Amino acid sequence: MAEHFANQALTTLTAGLSEGATTLTVASVERFPTEPNFRILIDSELMLVTAVEGAPFTVERGIEETGDIPHASGSAVTQVLTAGALANKADLEEGTLRASQIPSSVVLDNQLPAIYASRYGVSAANSGEENSEALAEAIAAAEEQSIGRILLPSGVIALKSGFLLNKTDDEDGNFQYIIQGEGESTVLDLDGELDWLFRLNCTEADEPAHEIGNLVGRLQLRDLMIQGVEEGETGLVRTITASVQMVNVRGSNLNRGVYQISGYADHHTFERVRWSADPEKQSWFFETASGCAGDGHMFKACSFFSPCKGAKLHAANGAVVDACVGGTWEVLNSTGVELRGHHLDNALFEYELPAPCCGSRTRGSRSAAASSSSVKYSR
Repeated sequence: MAEHFANQALTTLTAGLSEGATTLTVASVERFPTEPNFRILIDSELMLVTAVEGAPFTVERGIEETGDIPHASGSAVTQVLTAGALANKADLEEGTLRASQIPSSVVLDNQLPAIYASRYGVSAANSGEENSEALAEAIAAAEEQSIGRILLPSGVIALKSGFLLNKTDDEDGNFQYIIQGEGESTVLDLDGELDWLFRLNCTEADEPAHEIGNLVGRLQLRDLMIQGVEEGETGLVRTITASVQMVNVRGSNLNRGVYQISGYADHHTFERVRWSADPEKQSWFFETASGCAGDGHMFKACSFFSPCKGAKLHAANGAVVDACVGGTWEVLNSTGVELRGHHLDNALFEYELPAPCCGSRTRGSRSAAASSSSVKYSR
C-alpha cells in the first residue's frame, strides 16, 4: 500500500466525530493529498485516510495503538509522518530501511507537537474578550507543557487584549513560540484600543522580562491574516533581545509591525509578508530603535503597500532584502547589506550606493556621502 505525503496540510473538523465513526468532514482539503492513503492526527488519535471524496474522508481509527476517542467540532486535523508510515515505506522498498531503525516518534518541523487553541475555546463565534481569555489559556498550556506551537482555527478571531510571551528554557533560554493559522482564512481581528498584540521578553512597562543570557528565543507567526481598525493604535510585536519570524502573513490597518525597543537580536526573518498601514500613520513595518543591534536580518518576497514604510534598521550588519516591493527603507550604521531584485519606493543608506545594476531598481534613493559602499546589488 503506497502512501501519499504533503507539506503543511492542516485543517479542522466541521462537525464532531464520535467514537467508532469512520467518516469525517473537514473545513478545507487544501494541501492534503488528493488520493488515499495518508495518515492524519486529531488530538492524540492517529487515523489512516482510506478514501477521499472532496472534504469527507473515510478513515481507519486509532491506528498505531493510539486509541479511538471522540473529537469535538473545530478540532485540528493535521497530516503527519509517523513510525508506521515509515515502516510501510520500508516494506515497499524491500527493506532498504529496517523497521527496527525507525524511531518510535517521528516529527517534522511543520508537524511539531501542538496546542490546539480551539480546545481552549478560541472560536470565530466568540467576542474579543472571550477569545483573549481563551488564547491566554492556550498560551499558558503551551508554556506549561513546553510545547511552543499553538494552532489557531479558521475564521475571524476577535481579540481585545495583548499577550506577554516571556517563557524561557531553563537550560539555554531558547524557547520558541509558534503561532500558526490556516492561511488567510485565519483572521486575527484586533480591537482598536489594543496597543500591542504581543510583547516578547518584555513587560508592559517595556522592561526586559529576564536577565540577559536567559531569554525567550523567538516568536514565529505563520499562515495568518491580522487586521486592526482605521485610526487605531495597535502594533503587532514589541520585543527586547528576542527575534521574530513571520511567514505567509498579511497585515492591514496596524500602527506598527515589529519594534525592537532595546537589546541585541539576530536573524529577524520575514518571508511572504504583505503589509498595509493606516494611511494616517505612515508607520514602519519593522523598526529597531537607536542603540539596538542585530545581524543577519532577512526580508524575502515581502510587499509593503503605500504609505506603509518597510524597515528601519540600526547596526543591522549582513541584512538581506530579497525580491521585496514597495515601502520606505532606512539602513543606518550597517555593513554588508545585500539587495536582490527589489523595487523599493525610497531607500536611505548611510553609505554611498553604487549604480543600480543586475535587475535591481531603487526609486528616489538617497544616501550620505562616504568613501566606500557597504551595499551590494545582486540578482
